[in-house]
Amino acid sequence: MPWAHKMPLPAAADIMVWSVLWEGRKLPESDWRRFGTPYILSAGRRKSKFKTDLFIAALGAQAQKLAFGLTNELRHFGFAAEMDYTNKSLKSQLKRADKLNSSFALIFGDKEINEKQVLLRNMQTKDQQSIPMDGLLESIIKIIKER
Repeated sequence: MPWAHKMPLPAAADIMVWSVLWEGRKLPESDWRRFGTPYILSAGRRKSKFKTDLFIAALGAQAQKLAFGLTNELRHFGFAAEMDYTNKSLKSQLKRADKLNSSFALIFGDKEINEKQVLLRNMQTKDQQSIPMDGLLESIIKIIKER
């Protein structure tokens, strides 16, 4: 394959997928490129039933900064939290939350930050509730644990 020499080495998580597919055999770099990594690894990832506890949909620059810190805090406490790092629309972000099979989506923008209220949406029932920003981290942790 003429393009094979341009393929980057896979990440550590991808190596685990290869380990399963190739029964734990370690493959040298040349084999990664010869077998076409993206095709085989994408097949392994589709079967994964990864579920995130919370997806944070942030709209606006101030909201993005807050979301980044909140995502890291939740990950520190052992929760699977994700956010969108680009400025996509709310609809796009909620589609991604669905794709990640998130339990909840936290929705807020610069307006909600000024009002000191955020929306927490249950992605299975589509119910939404307003949560005050004071003690937001503790409230989210409590709600996720109760699910």
